[in-house]
Amino acid sequence: MVVRLPPLRDRPEDLEPLVAHFLEDIARDHRSSTLAGGALEALREYRWPGNVRELRNAVERAALLGGPMITAAELLEGTEHPNAESLVAGRTLEEIERTAIAAALKRTHGNRRAAASLLGLARTTLTDRARRYGLL
Repeated sequence: MVVRLPPLRDRPEDLEPLVAHFLEDIARDHRSSTLAGGALEALREYRWPGNVRELRNAVERAALLGGPMITAAELLEGTEHPNAESLVAGRTLEEIERTAIAAALKRTHGNRRAAASLLGLARTTLTDRARRYGLL
């Protein structure tokens, strides 16, 4: 049986329930998060070339690395959305990395193993970099 499903860009009405489902899944294992005003509109403006998988990754990244209130900027970071580039413009790689490590440590209440897992790093790598940035 073949099931034809139009791309996510042609189903903007599916964005809100999908995001709600992803946030609910993340809340089971981590802290719960909600969307800030304007975040859903920013999601609707994006074409989602990676479809639902890209949307899920964006929501997970924002929920795990951001605060309890997810902004449009956090959702668009790492996507090819036309406004996403302005999120990192003028920042060095070290500044972006420091921010990500600090957010992961905050999210995990200082648990280095969990923070390293969130970021896809070895625990020793996270510890070395956190020390370099004065986070430990």
